[in-house]
Amino acid sequence: MDSRNEDLMARGSILNRKNANGTKTFSIKYRTLDGTQIKKAIGPSRREAERALAEAIAAVDRGEIRTASRETFSEAADRWLVRKRPLLEESTYRDYETHLRLRLVPAFGPRKLRQITRAQVEAYLAGLDRAGTLSRKTINDSLIPLRQILTRAVRDGVIATNPAANRDRDDPLELPYERPTMRYLNREDARAYLDSAPDWYRALAETLIGAGLRIGEAIALEWRDVSWDAGVLAISRTVKVGGTGTPKGDKARNVVIAGYLLDVLRDHRADQAREGRVGPLVFTSPTGCQLDRHNVRRRGHDVTLRDAALPSAVRLHDLRHTAATLWLASGQSIYFVQQQLGHKDIQTTIDLYGHPDQAAHRAAADKAAAWWREGPPEGSRVPLLVPRRPAETRAPDANAATTGSPGAEVAA
Repeated sequence: MDSRNEDLMARGSILNRKNANGTKTFSIKYRTLDGTQIKKAIGPSRREAERALAEAIAAVDRGEIRTASRETFSEAADRWLVRKRPLLEESTYRDYETHLRLRLVPAFGPRKLRQITRAQVEAYLAGLDRAGTLSRKTINDSLIPLRQILTRAVRDGVIATNPAANRDRDDPLELPYERPTMRYLNREDARAYLDSAPDWYRALAETLIGAGLRIGEAIALEWRDVSWDAGVLAISRTVKVGGTGTPKGDKARNVVIAGYLLDVLRDHRADQAREGRVGPLVFTSPTGCQLDRHNVRRRGHDVTLRDAALPSAVRLHDLRHTAATLWLASGQSIYFVQQQLGHKDIQTTIDLYGHPDQAAHRAAADKAAAWWREGPPEGSRVPLLVPRRPAETRAPDANAATTGSPGAEVAA
């Protein structure tokens, strides 16, 4: 036993229990700052137990484990949800409450927080996956409240580390799943789509494609959000299930729009004025009420796809993808697309739209090849290639052994 392990064993201990099925379970035992002894089952790996004991003792030394709380996961979850409710959108709160009530509390409820291990979290995920009633994305989403509850326990000094945290990028906790194929309209299809849109839907369709808005952001858009002089839409609200809230990521953004789209909105406002239904909302039903996204999809988007003879698999949200791919295909930067769409991290934009338009990429490859094969544009200072000097004009190597006349071949 090396000196490091000897020090660990002096501060705590590792216990080995043989199970009825012949397997082993290793547990660790140590004391908190107040002298309370803690015993915690780890799993079948002694190495993992040694690592857990080292982390626990280091956390005690740092003052992070200050108490031997007997609080169960169910009790901690109730307290956490009460604290979080004023900070969450109603739809997010419902999602978290559903994950806790239907999945997390049944799985971890009676366990003390310090008894929850990564192996138990992995077993929880595997069990839901075997049941086959939930998508893997939904199962992975249930880790969000679980992680936050356990992170709070770490901050409160109840546990040393969060067993639901992803500490190893090569061994993620989440279940792998295939993301749905992203669909979008190319330039010709986008034109056909807009030409086939019903009159009441045309201005909204133009805005979805021209500004890349989410449908909830578009139907929450108000005339005060349109800056006519700057050509900007201020996106600070979205319609969600249960009411109006902040955009995804709780972050407002400004979307720059082209002059043609400003003209579309001016004409749309003039039509509303003629019909006597100008109100705060930019897009409304024929009676002046706020639009319902499901009606927009059924009576607007689906009808437009049918009349334009476009694939019915294209979703209403795919118009946002269409905006992004058209911007990129026209030569705009990925940074511009990130800002327009409101992605917090540019890597998200790259992952989604890094290779959407193969025709545009082929054109870029042809342009690059033409540049180096045919020469740079006139006036360019970048050299095409640095030619090698002919052998007879190169200076002889002073270290080479040569015979005969200058320029004669030399055997290697």
